[in-house]
Amino acid sequence: MDIRRVKKIIKEWILEGLNNTNILEEEYFIVNEIKIDPLNSYEYEETNFLQGKGGNKAWMFEDRCGNVIYAVYNPNINEFKTGFKVEEVDTLIFQPERFPMLLDKIKPCPDDKKIGTIYKILTQEIIPQFLLNKKPNKLYFNPVSSTRDRLTQIIINKLISSNPQLTQKGNYLIHI
Repeated sequence: MDIRRVKKIIKEWILEGLNNTNILEEEYFIVNEIKIDPLNSYEYEETNFLQGKGGNKAWMFEDRCGNVIYAVYNPNINEFKTGFKVEEVDTLIFQPERFPMLLDKIKPCPDDKKIGTIYKILTQEIIPQFLLNKKPNKLYFNPVSSTRDRLTQIIINKLISSNPQLTQKGNYLIHI
């Protein structure tokens, strides 16, 4: 399928009032394999939110639909994940479908630019500062849905192709 078909499907779902980000993203990935491009990204900034909680590092950006997205690195378990920040909640939402009362606060928004931003944060912040800084080392990805698992595999493959010193084992990116 081409991009026009993807846009039509997304528009139909939005007009029907479907508010499930995972379903939208899954269809988006199925019909249009993403070309991850860090040049096609949003401005992001490092933030103090979550700092002091186990030494976490966090970067935030806003997508085209107004969702505030955080990319978080937890050094205690070498984990990377992304979540939504909602004003009414003092934590990040990693699985919006588990909080139906907040679904009107998180807008469905499949977006190449969002993926490009996450990839850019990985390649410019996390990989050089926390993975390539010592051997052996690992970075854990914790996808919370089949859609995010598919996206994780796409990102890991791209990271390995541009960093031959890295390898993959399960959801770990390993520097050996």
